[in-house]
Amino acid sequence: MKCWNACCDRLVDRPMQNLNKTQTDYCSLYCSLFVKNKLQPIPYSDSKHHKNHAKKFPNISAQCENCGDGINLGYEFSESNKAFCSKVCHQKARKLQGRRGFVRYQMAKLLRDGGREWWSARALAQVMDNKQMIHTLSAGAVAQHLRRPQIKIMIETKKGEGSAPTQYRFRREYSRYPLVALIRGDFNDSHRNT
Repeated sequence: MKCWNACCDRLVDRPMQNLNKTQTDYCSLYCSLFVKNKLQPIPYSDSKHHKNHAKKFPNISAQCENCGDGINLGYEFSESNKAFCSKVCHQKARKLQGRRGFVRYQMAKLLRDGGREWWSARALAQVMDNKQMIHTLSAGAVAQHLRRPQIKIMIETKKGEGSAPTQYRFRREYSRYPLVALIRGDFNDSHRNT
């Protein structure tokens, strides 16, 4: 499937490159934010150095999911799903407390950045299985992870009526905080990106 960003010609999921972990309609977080923020590509000047490129995509400011420092998302595929400012911050995220601590971070990131307002545990499990290559994650396991205290504070829950499943969404008031710091419980207002 092609990316929903009209300025992009890439596929949502590219074979042999499993970098797009949160988007089901866009090839990257960059393209999702590009459309959400109504950005436009910048035409290159008629320079001899840029004659093969028709347009330039602007960087989008974001923050490191561990320390809150500023990072830039770029259109280049290696920069379009960036979440950490350094390998050190990425390693700190991988060492989140408890078995499957990093998986809980990935669930929270999918809820926050995935593009849907409400998610069922089954839909979360399916996308994570497809994107993260975690083939042992069931809807029941996802629901259990979302009930953990460090995740529960960030999530709103809507009970399904009748046989409808419970739905989950990320609380907007936490959307500006770095997720790893939130899960660890050491976030503060200095991390907040205003």
